[in-house]
Amino acid sequence: MRPSNRLSDATTSWRYIVKGDQYAERASNPDCMNAGVSFFSCVTTCAEVCCSGATMITIDEIVRLYRYFPITVGFRKYTPLDAGHRDFFDTIGERFGSIYVAGDFIAGNWRRRLCAMLMVNNHCRLHDTDRKPMQCRIVPFCAVFPESAQHMVLVHQQAGAFRKCKGFAAGSESGAIVWDAGRIVNEDIREPFYRYREGMVRQRRFLQAILDGLKQQPSFERFLSGSGMLEAAVPSAMLPELLRVAGMKKEHFGDFAAAQAKLCRRDLELTPGAAVFQDWLLELQAFARSLEVSAEGRA
Repeated sequence: MRPSNRLSDATTSWRYIVKGDQYAERASNPDCMNAGVSFFSCVTTCAEVCCSGATMITIDEIVRLYRYFPITVGFRKYTPLDAGHRDFFDTIGERFGSIYVAGDFIAGNWRRRLCAMLMVNNHCRLHDTDRKPMQCRIVPFCAVFPESAQHMVLVHQQAGAFRKCKGFAAGSESGAIVWDAGRIVNEDIREPFYRYREGMVRQRRFLQAILDGLKQQPSFERFLSGSGMLEAAVPSAMLPELLRVAGMKKEHFGDFAAAQAKLCRRDLELTPGAAVFQDWLLELQAFARSLEVSAEGRA
């Protein structure tokens, strides 16, 4: 049983087990949760806290989600936890001194308070479909960090992005165990967790090319020395190969460009001045023109 994203289902609960000594030794803020056994249960009132405007996705989810979210790119800085974590970052990002910069595809608009997929009754319209993003399936776990370190992720989540979430207090001992002694034991969580990690490796060459282009901009140095995320649009020249690797048939490229442009315009109306959507709209328009020229050449 995975944590439900059907937010009215307060009966869905799961729990993870944390060994007390390991927890006290490695967690950055052990007071955030009780050492030993902690519980989580998704509750109705968390919609406005947990389901914010954007989520991370991989290249393998673009085909399923391009009609629902504007898809851009975001780069973040990470400090590896150990040698094994450093090896993983070597496969998905680039090292800058003691930190790594790794990118994701971003589905949605983080400037919006609520996810566009939440309906008026706080149900997610993607929950019971095969389109539900993998990150949403594993939240509050995070696949960027090792399976063995998810107890530390949960401490960070409860103290940060999920600090108002009532789910950590609502769990019960009857819930299914999900994480135990360094291992995700529930396959409904484990499978999307590792699929997400595999997707990050598959998309690396595209995101590295985008990152290489950003290095020449003044904003990149500010990003390295500051905090937050560095946003970017996918270059139009990259889109044919990116979409091919994502599994999209060429005859659907035009639909992709039209759907993404429509979503960009919607979000620019909701959050005027969002530069990443302005840039993405220009790239989509250039992509659409290239498709028209190609079609004329075949006529």
